[in-house]
Amino acid sequence: RSVGRPRAQGKLPFADVAAGAWYRDAVRWAYDLGIVEGIDETTFGALAPLTRQQLAVILYRCAALGGASAGEVDLSGFSDGEQVASWAREAVCWAVRKGILSGGSDGRLDPEGYATRGETAAILMRYLEG
Repeated sequence: RSVGRPRAQGKLPFADVAAGAWYRDAVRWAYDLGIVEGIDETTFGALAPLTRQQLAVILYRCAALGGASAGEVDLSGFSDGEQVASWAREAVCWAVRKGILSGGSDGRLDPEGYATRGETAAILMRYLEG
């Protein structure tokens, strides 16, 4: 499940990731590996909240480095399954199929909802155990 250790490898295109930021090496590493992208070409948004579908994309890209493939999953069982963004659909389908991402008791996947710290911890645990 691990894809390496963060090491700074040059200049980042993101103006909002300061040279001395504690997370800079990790952002550089993840960017170099194609795990993360910025909000746009010059903004990373490190302090912005993370949506559940963004988290699924990050984890899917990590897993894909190890050879994982998505496979389509029918998201119609979730009342908001059609709200998954096209850029995140493959990753969300993978995360649902693997049991990493699940819906709430209300039947919603909540792809555009922000992942709380607790949800993120549970999702990461399922990813690492999967």
